Amino acid sequence: EREYFQVFHNRILQRISQIDDALRRIANNEYGVCNECGEPIGMKRLHALPLASLCIECQEDIEIHQKNIA
Repeated sequence: EREYFQVFHNRILQRISQIDDALRRIANNEYGVCNECGEPIGMKRLHALPLASLCIECQEDIEIHQKNIA
């Protein structure tokens, strides 16, 4: 049970960090711009995942790279 709460706590902290990052990007007029390539993040992606900081192409590249490492 303790492990469950630790995982839950870590997920909450991660989400708070993502929200803080999105608010910072809004304040700096950087919201909706990919942190990796600098291109706009598609509106469909932002509607589905408002905290997205990467465009779908960069996110897929990262996921492929992580899969190849594992």
